[in-house]
Amino acid sequence: MADDQNQGIMSKFEKDGQSFLIRVWRENRDNPMQAGIWRGWVQHVVSEQKKHFNSTRDITDIIDWYLSEDASVDQVFEPVQRDDPQ
Repeated sequence: MADDQNQGIMSKFEKDGQSFLIRVWRENRDNPMQAGIWRGWVQHVVSEQKKHFNSTRDITDIIDWYLSEDASVDQVFEPVQRDDPQ
């Protein structure tokens, strides 16, 4: 019963929430003497727009910028070309 009550309370907050998908990969793995560089992108789920990053430290900056009061999706995320032609 406590889980049902907590779920009901959280659903009130989640309706104003945003969802992001994060994909990371390591580059420069050809040279075993070098540590790989982690790169990736953050995708806003609703708009399907992505912002690429060169350091995992940028992830929070990207999300923070999107969630700031003066940001819009178009300011933060770049359009992504879909794989399937329409």
